Amino acid sequence: MKGNKQYDVVIDLSGKMPFTIAKKIMKHSSAYIHTAPGPKEIISSFFINLFSSKKYRLLMLKPSPEYLAELTGYAEAGIAIVVSKVYPFNSFKKAYTEVPNGKFIGKAVITIYDLL
Repeated sequence: MKGNKQYDVVIDLSGKMPFTIAKKIMKHSSAYIHTAPGPKEIISSFFINLFSSKKYRLLMLKPSPEYLAELTGYAEAGIAIVVSKVYPFNSFKKAYTEVPNGKFIGKAVITIYDLL
């Protein structure tokens, strides 16, 4: 992880960033949101939240158009989404091999067409 940037909220959409890593980039009173928790995460979040100002939140929901619309609303309201890497469409295979390694913070984007 590069830099010393600190975040108010870290949302782990892939389930590949453990809380122990996320807390290094979190502000003192902030939240880590895990979107695919298992039994281990449910139990550990309870104990972490008892003793830490950095909160471990669990988000358990079924994907739907309504939830996507809510996330879109957050983006329109100004939530910062960190895009770490942009791949042109003809490099989608490279993206699918690099992204699962979890070597960068933020989202990877595959551009379908260039608007410029």
